[in-house]
Amino acid sequence: QQQRLRTLPHDIRLVSGVGALPTPLPSSPDLPVTRARLQAGLQVKIVCLGTSITYRHVNGGSRLTTPWPAALQTKLRSDLGAPSLTVLNYGVRGCKSWQGAAAIQDFVFREQPQMVLIEYMANDYVDAEPAGGVTQYRDNMERLFDLLLRWGQADVVVVLPNPYGESGHTHKYDAYVGQLAAAAASRKLFVADVYGAFLALPEATLLSYYLERAIDHAHLNNDGAAFWAKAPFIITSGCCACVLTGRTGQLVWVSGASKASNSGWWTFRLR
Repeated sequence: QQQRLRTLPHDIRLVSGVGALPTPLPSSPDLPVTRARLQAGLQVKIVCLGTSITYRHVNGGSRLTTPWPAALQTKLRSDLGAPSLTVLNYGVRGCKSWQGAAAIQDFVFREQPQMVLIEYMANDYVDAEPAGGVTQYRDNMERLFDLLLRWGQADVVVVLPNPYGESGHTHKYDAYVGQLAAAAASRKLFVADVYGAFLALPEATLLSYYLERAIDHAHLNNDGAAFWAKAPFIITSGCCACVLTGRTGQLVWVSGASKASNSGWWTFRLR
């Protein structure tokens, strides 16, 4: 029996005549599932979806020893005093938003995490920009968000990823980041602004975080991945919110017990 191969489209489409199911939206950007697990002293599992920026990039022999999900796991375990916290790396080289959506059965639903971090942009930009495709990129991301929100078992964190690492062109992704942030806001999702954290650096420092600066303006070296793991975000939701602040030296509160932390920007506290 012959099987015909078809090239998949670069966007997420609905079957003709079939509409999307209603999507329940959070009341505000928050991490209630993760917060509840931390407060109860239970194990927390985080899944990172993304591209080769999330996966340890391999090209011409260059390879990270510690990609940002691994750096994040080390940091959160230390700051939270949670040695069983796990950050799983489901970055895939060349992956785009629609491919990430197609893989969530294996990457997310099978793993049953409490938090999902999403990093898709650079590969979508390469394909979409010649055709003015930022609108399609946003639509793809919103559909991916909706799939996770309808599943409803994990907090969803939208990562605004690292900027284009070329001198004089570090704002190349601004339009795409703007649409990604707007898509997250439309779904009331929590945003981890890695993009802004990198752009706040002096350009020379920013560029020093890239793996092969002369030829590769996307992939980070180990120092860049470590900086990514310190990227600031804040969660607020009432009197018992779990807050991740963008400052060092904050007082850290975990399940009512406090400890000092001076090791970076990911800082949890209950208030």
